[in-house]
Amino acid sequence: MNMTHKGIVGLIAFGTVLGAVTPAFAQSSMPGPYVVGRIGSQVDADVKFKGKDARTPSTLPRDVDLRSGKSFEGGLGYDFGNFRLESTVGYTAANVDASQLNTGGLITRGRTKTLSIGVAGYYDIDTGTRLRPFVGGGIDAVRVTERLSRLTSTGQGSRISDRDWGIRWHADAGIGYKLTEKTTVELAARYSESSSLKFAGRMPLAAGGTTAATYRPKLSATSITVGLRQRF
Repeated sequence: MNMTHKGIVGLIAFGTVLGAVTPAFAQSSMPGPYVVGRIGSQVDADVKFKGKDARTPSTLPRDVDLRSGKSFEGGLGYDFGNFRLESTVGYTAANVDASQLNTGGLITRGRTKTLSIGVAGYYDIDTGTRLRPFVGGGIDAVRVTERLSRLTSTGQGSRISDRDWGIRWHADAGIGYKLTEKTTVELAARYSESSSLKFAGRMPLAAGGTTAATYRPKLSATSITVGLRQRF
């Protein structure tokens, strides 16, 4: 288990412990709709290639790391008591981390952006206090814009400049704290993977020059967000 996954488990454990020592709070929340907004950071994200996409003479490695990036999400939900359903729109953006890729005379540049529309479900753990840990996940239609190149000073190398729709799933865990009967703040961690993507680009030829190529990477990301849920 890496540090990211330990952090997700730690969020749940932290909420459970605090719930035991927090003064009791009336949990008589009635089912109803709410709006939600979240803001945070992608703390670990990668663009992962396989097969011929990262095979010589391609200059792209199998795994391209991204720097910490922005994450925003907003939408509508319905609270059934201990279970919630949400429909959201989200946006993320992160630059390529070129520090480990600018070797052998190659210069790496790039940026990955996503726009997602999806649904998710969450189960809230009733602790009898203001604190309610939760777990859940969802599935999105995701529009990915990929700009990525790893080129020599003369412009030889692999590059991608395209956008496509794909599918993304995510698993979430966090802690909600009820400020009032209708207002809840939350701290959450999310792991997501995006696939079914196809990007047009260029690939170098062993004899020189470049040729058209199609890249089919997968994206993975771990995000930490803070959010606000407001009941109607």
